[in-house]
Amino acid sequence: MNTYGLFSLVPLIVFLPVLGLLINLIFGKRMSEIAIGTVASLASGLAFVVSALLGILYGPVAGWRKLSRSRTGSISAT
Repeated sequence: MNTYGLFSLVPLIVFLPVLGLLINLIFGKRMSEIAIGTVASLASGLAFVVSALLGILYGPVAGWRKLSRSRTGSISAT
């Protein structure tokens, strides 16, 4: 599976919260407080989902290793 095409999602980590900010700045006067909070939460939540997805997909490419716990409780990288 070629995951290098998903690298184009990296700018969304920055632009989604900025888009939420712009929506709240432009339309905030006409929106309720709950709607403003929903827009802000969705923008930051979607940025988190994108960053988590990229971390899961690119972690092995970056050389991250899986952590495992033995029966004795010690943690080692495999």
